[in-house]
Amino acid sequence: MAETIQFPGTMPDHTDVGSLRLSQSFDGVPTERLLTAIKVGRPDTQTFFRVRAGDAWRGNYALIQFGDDREMYIVAGALQAELAAEIRAVTLYTVINRTGTVRLWPINLPGPDGRDNEWFISARAVADIATTCWVRLQNNKSHWGAIKAQIDMGQPEWPAMSFDDMIRIAFRDRVIATPDHPVILKLQGRA
Repeated sequence: MAETIQFPGTMPDHTDVGSLRLSQSFDGVPTERLLTAIKVGRPDTQTFFRVRAGDAWRGNYALIQFGDDREMYIVAGALQAELAAEIRAVTLYTVINRTGTVRLWPINLPGPDGRDNEWFISARAVADIATTCWVRLQNNKSHWGAIKAQIDMGQPEWPAMSFDDMIRIAFRDRVIATPDHPVILKLQGRA
């Protein structure tokens, strides 16, 4: 039988080492999920999602998609006319997936001349359907379709924050509000 070596200041052999481990169970611990980042973009075609119903959870904005990573920037009203050739007029819809990940889905609005596009018309129709049931997007080669979940997935658990707060999080460092913004300078060839 091997002899146990006792080092000074160590725990006794009879100590249940397993009882010293950090618990991995957080049941009963009151928590609140805080959003620190919100993606801006279309929901993935393989993910079921819902759209939050009501005008308080969507809004029309001017966006510029810029750079190699095609990041979305929101453009302040005072600069929209100056950047008219660069901006996309969109409605941002609040979306949540089954894991509780929130995103803002930009869907283009009809152009100033009233012309629209079947992709955007169908995307708005899918967003409307998704206010009442879980769906995922389907690319039908000429428009978006919706595939409805065949089981009851329950109601989404929306975060306890306003739409304005979501906009602040999603675009926290991507707001074009001054004529000397780096994106404008690059678009004008001055940077």
